[in-house]
Amino acid sequence: MSPLARTPLDAIVVGAGIAGLARARALHAQGKTFRVLEARPVAGGCLETITTGDGFRFEAGPEAVLDRDGSVAAFLDEIGVGWQPAGASGNPKRWIVHKGRLVTAPLGPRALLTTPLLSMRGKARFLRERGRDPAAALDGSVAEFAEHRFGPEALNSLVDPMIRGIHAGDPATLSLRACFPELPTLLEKHGSLLAAMKSRPTGPGLIIPRNGGMSAVVDALVAGLEGRVETGAPVLEIERQTQGFAVTCVNADGRHRMVAREVVVATPAAAAARVLTDAAHGAAHALATQDSVTLTVLAHAWPRSAVAHPLDGFGYVTPSSGGLTHLGTSFSTTIGSAETPDGLVMLRTMARGTPDDDELLAEVAPLIGLGGEPAWTHTVRHGLGLPVYDLDQPTRAAAIRDALPPGLSVIGQALDGVGVPSSLAAGLAAAV
Repeated sequence: MSPLARTPLDAIVVGAGIAGLARARALHAQGKTFRVLEARPVAGGCLETITTGDGFRFEAGPEAVLDRDGSVAAFLDEIGVGWQPAGASGNPKRWIVHKGRLVTAPLGPRALLTTPLLSMRGKARFLRERGRDPAAALDGSVAEFAEHRFGPEALNSLVDPMIRGIHAGDPATLSLRACFPELPTLLEKHGSLLAAMKSRPTGPGLIIPRNGGMSAVVDALVAGLEGRVETGAPVLEIERQTQGFAVTCVNADGRHRMVAREVVVATPAAAAARVLTDAAHGAAHALATQDSVTLTVLAHAWPRSAVAHPLDGFGYVTPSSGGLTHLGTSFSTTIGSAETPDGLVMLRTMARGTPDDDELLAEVAPLIGLGGEPAWTHTVRHGLGLPVYDLDQPTRAAAIRDALPPGLSVIGQALDGVGVPSSLAAGLAAAV
């Protein structure tokens, strides 16, 4: 530990994922004294670019960021990380597996009229969304909301696979307000989602860092914090004091106890629950009830001639009803998020749990026409890497926030959303 860590601090940030690093950057800009403590040997959380010695590079976490309003691009500009539209942005096709084959996802009202994903009755029901009660089905599941707005066919053929691709879960068990907190406001303002889609702000869309991948973002943030990020330093406990908090952590040099006026916990829910047991028992108890799922990321490279699909888009997702283990496959080379030796293309297949690589490849092969064996594979497993925003999440989140004493906050995926933009916004918005 540096001498800075042994003196009273304005703030301590627990967790060096994107939310924690963003919060630390805001503290630095305010001239505050602070320390960031990260249990893992590297910062970044789920943002990690893996580069191998044999010419392959891929993202272990998010491959790209959907920037709807330009705020993420502006932030990357601010920290000196170049960005560009994802490589497939000029042809942003996505596919949905339907009856064992890939069908182009309809990305607008006109495409809905011709898609084989819906019957004529299903299309008519979808287009009647404008006439549905905008105040109904807002407090239940994503499935209840989608069926109310668009009908059962659209729920099963369109919404379900998209939700699996984002949240790795069943829309019948996920809270609408937790997963999509902006929807009630959009409906109140526009009366329908179709009308809201036409008036939403138009940012740069899906973007990627220009050089170095997502790890370049992490590296830039850490460098800007000028040595205040301590990795390999798990926090053991947080204690309330008369003025502020005492934080105990351990690193290679032993145990250390630091005092700070404010503490920001920016870790997954299970880790937050452990460190908050003494300082905020009620919040810790509520955090401990939040489920998370393990995600498997299988990166696989193939000779271009061994892939029949043109790979002219972002990738595909799978429905719950299709009997497939994997959630979908992204076309990483097309997106621009991966590098391979000449003549090879990279794909990235996601699955919930820990399925076998051969099982996943056997599912992917007939969908996009894979021939032979892959030239290279690499598997990453994120243990309990994605929070489940179940039907209790709105109540749980309120209970957590209500149980936190002044000066102690929880930000990031546990409460603020599963995407990079929401965690980034939460970090930058949290005020000391």
